[in-house]
Amino acid sequence: MVRTVDPNRQLGNQVHLPILNFQGQDDVCRTMIEVQYIGCDPSKAVLVTWGEPGFCPPQAAGPLKVECTGLLFPGSSWIMQGAQIPTGSKGGMLFKFTAKQLSDVGIDLGFDDVVADLMCETLFFGVVGDADDYRRFKKAYNEGLDFAGINQRTATGQGFLAVEVLRHCPGDVTPGVEVSSKYIGIAAAHLGFYDPVFGGFGYYVPLIYANKAGLNTVMYIQNGGLECSSLELWFKAQDDCLRARICDVATLAPGETYQFDASDCVGPDWQGSAWIRASEWMGVAVDIYGRDILMTYIGEPAPYSYNLLDDKGKPKVVASPETGEKIAYGPLIYSEYQGWDTGVQVMNLSQVVNAKIKVYFLDRSGDVITTLVDWVCPRGSQTFFLPVVADLPGTWVGSIRVESQDWWTPGTNGVNAPDVVGVATLMKYGDVARTETQQAIAYNLLVEHKAYIWQAGAGAGGLSSGVGLIAIPSLLKDLDGSGVTSETAIMNLVAKPGFTDFAIYIYDQNGLLDCICEKLHSRQVEYIDLQTWGYVNNGFKGSAVISATFWEHDVFDPDGRFVRNLVGLGAVMVERTGTRLGEDIPGDEAAGDRGIPFALTTTGKTPTWCPGGFIPRCPGQPVYVAITEDFSATEAVVTTIPNAGPLPQTVVRTLTVAGKPADCLVLDVNVPINITHTWFGDLDVTLAHAGATSSMFNNSLTPFCTSNINVIGTLDDDSATSMTACTSPMLNNQARKTETGTGLKPFDGTAANGAWTLTVSDIVIGGTNQVGVANTLNSWGVTGQCRYRRLTP
Repeated sequence: MVRTVDPNRQLGNQVHLPILNFQGQDDVCRTMIEVQYIGCDPSKAVLVTWGEPGFCPPQAAGPLKVECTGLLFPGSSWIMQGAQIPTGSKGGMLFKFTAKQLSDVGIDLGFDDVVADLMCETLFFGVVGDADDYRRFKKAYNEGLDFAGINQRTATGQGFLAVEVLRHCPGDVTPGVEVSSKYIGIAAAHLGFYDPVFGGFGYYVPLIYANKAGLNTVMYIQNGGLECSSLELWFKAQDDCLRARICDVATLAPGETYQFDASDCVGPDWQGSAWIRASEWMGVAVDIYGRDILMTYIGEPAPYSYNLLDDKGKPKVVASPETGEKIAYGPLIYSEYQGWDTGVQVMNLSQVVNAKIKVYFLDRSGDVITTLVDWVCPRGSQTFFLPVVADLPGTWVGSIRVESQDWWTPGTNGVNAPDVVGVATLMKYGDVARTETQQAIAYNLLVEHKAYIWQAGAGAGGLSSGVGLIAIPSLLKDLDGSGVTSETAIMNLVAKPGFTDFAIYIYDQNGLLDCICEKLHSRQVEYIDLQTWGYVNNGFKGSAVISATFWEHDVFDPDGRFVRNLVGLGAVMVERTGTRLGEDIPGDEAAGDRGIPFALTTTGKTPTWCPGGFIPRCPGQPVYVAITEDFSATEAVVTTIPNAGPLPQTVVRTLTVAGKPADCLVLDVNVPINITHTWFGDLDVTLAHAGATSSMFNNSLTPFCTSNINVIGTLDDDSATSMTACTSPMLNNQARKTETGTGLKPFDGTAANGAWTLTVSDIVIGGTNQVGVANTLNSWGVTGQCRYRRLTP
């Protein structure tokens, strides 16, 4: 199987926010929710919040409040703060809706309105204080059903949300001191995967303190499911490979957040990790606090992989998407020479074998500062430190790379490297003895599927094996207003010699403002401090998208033949409150989380992200123009489909598409076909091309329209009608979808040139209706469009 990056699995139309105004059990924080829209059509987001957790439904209190954003244009963001986050809000969820009219999306309620506005009103009056109505809405939103007469799949629209939450809370030691932290909203696969063997959902929390060096940890666990759940929490001390300690939470209603202080289960002087089991999916965020600092990161879902037997007794692999992988990246560390102590907490996701972990600390240019190697117990964790040296002037940054490596013991079989996840912690001290903490940041490391497939990419390279788009929901230069200014570290993760050009598209709340062009060589880090970046004015509030625009990291095989060209970017977002980089004030002014990677995907032929207006060309950068051409090949050779002899009886015909550029990749392909046959239920048809084989229809698996005759028309998965709408002849001389509706999709992205092979199989021999009848394949073909790119001056 060819590996590819898949950053979009962490993004969605609904985003869970386990922490809002609370720090532990106290409603003492002021919160900013920064909501960025990645899509093409204007949308809005609806925030549903919850208060104190309590009973299971029907006694559950239900949502506390509903608030709505203004219009979200492509790339732009909306900041929710103050009164838009009601007092008492422990956690919340954001739901995205299109800003189109009801009539524009085909919903008829007897009146017209903006879909998002109508849904905001409906939820405000319908689900606040009503846990059962909320459940009905959530089920409809999850499954694309109707709620209040509105189809939720239609109401959702295209695109997704990228969200981060910035919290300012009081310090725990010095009166009047404020601390800050931020985390990214939790969506899609980050909510976990149901385990088909052991049941429930699992989550990993790599770093927990319980009265350790003045630090403590609170886990905020939000029920993102439809049913009340209990929680089981397993705590494992660092360097302890023995049994874990178990604590539990009796009930957690849908939407509600439970704050669990690690000191209630373990400690004192305890450091380690945790593993959570629940019967519903959960969003998990983690606060590390103490010594007048606050750091926040998010929990990682537990993956699974089983070798099982299917219902026919044949072996099959049942696996969830990866959570961690062998490599993890941290695009930002601050220099130890400026008083920063960088720690990397690595958690082993294997339940049965130790992990051998090597951590590289790199400077700004990508050179290695030092490396550390250690063992990590099964489901355990270990900390790797780049320690404080001194407090010298300068603004130096660097990065981290974590590697899980294969290992063996002499006389035994080798052990494959287990998957890992990790958290980077950056803590600034006022002295080498680490007695005075000044600032702290924590963020989750980027694993390969969210960043770059180490070391030389995979498959076709490019965006298939590395991230080229990163969402930055918050870009602020507002020290005199909100008191917050943004900084961003951007890293070129590719280790091969070369460079990557990228543009930073800058948005205000009305859409695209402009872009700035940058260049990074292999493993370099670019650090942008908006306060000293004169491009935007004081008081600016907006967002950004980082987009790779051109890259040149070539991979060659041992014979010197070109294999692929690579790209891979990662980012960390930092926000400082009350001061700028390099200046210290009382309290923890720094907050950070990782940039949100995503990929340009399509729904049908519609992109799910649009830059949002005119895009200037970066100076001196090559520009490639997309050229689309039609292709076709047909044959009208009448070929008999045998109806006697051993099964299956098949006809195999091959056509060749030629004359197109070798890199002209299929955008869309259709199959005109004409078959004479008196019993459609006897037929299977498959199409093969460029290593892909796909079923057009398969009566041996799921018979349909069995007694119909003939197949005449065009198979086209973009048609509005499926071929399962039974007619005689099948397809009714029209264009209709394949049986699954996606049978032709596997050929998108393959080279148009080459052999296309059609296989027609008669899966039943004889039959009174076929005696003396000539069943034939009369004609068939492939037609479609392909696209290639060419450099323009």
